[in-house]
Amino acid sequence: MRESIQALKDAQAQTQEEHPLTIRHVLTDHLGTPIALVNANGEQLGQVAWVARYTAWGEIADEYNPDQIHQPIRFQGQQFDEETNLHYNRFRYYDPRVGQYVTQDPIGLGGGINNLKFPNNPLTVSDPLGLNPISGPNPPMDVGKAEGLWDKITGVFNWKENVEEGRKVKMEGEILSCKRAAEREKGMKRSVKTNWKMRQRLFVTVWLMKSVSWFN
Repeated sequence: MRESIQALKDAQAQTQEEHPLTIRHVLTDHLGTPIALVNANGEQLGQVAWVARYTAWGEIADEYNPDQIHQPIRFQGQQFDEETNLHYNRFRYYDPRVGQYVTQDPIGLGGGINNLKFPNNPLTVSDPLGLNPISGPNPPMDVGKAEGLWDKITGVFNWKENVEEGRKVKMEGEILSCKRAAEREKGMKRSVKTNWKMRQRLFVTVWLMKSVSWFN
């Protein structure tokens, strides 16, 4: 028994000697995208092992990788696929060259008219699962601006003037302003003109049977 344990320890020591363990710290930007790897042990302790600069939509523009380190992580939740040059984004595949998904949204039109759209601003928003955009860190709201915000939000929902009985409206977040729009063309009745801003983890979904104007 002792001989078996000793043989196992010797084999482990030999493996570690032939293939020493390398630890690297990952440096990321504000959205969690890796921008550098720094050696955390060994003879090259503290040295930068890998650096990358990306385009706005996540494609590597410049890369420093003298030791040919395999680092496939891209935007938060994405892994680079060398065979297709696409990014595996859990539920979908993303193409950074065109800035959109190449796989349709799993929930279809429930996620919007454009089934392939990536978050509008990749500099402030990420989509780790390929299902739902998540905002990066936002500066805290000024107390003066926040005062009376709830009254402002709830006061704009005068749906009786804009939505006929029987239509379904669901609110899951924050709409900053909602105004009735004038008739824009012949045959179009009153519609809801919505001008809203997304806040972190707040989402708004409005279902109307007639024309709706959206301004993101």
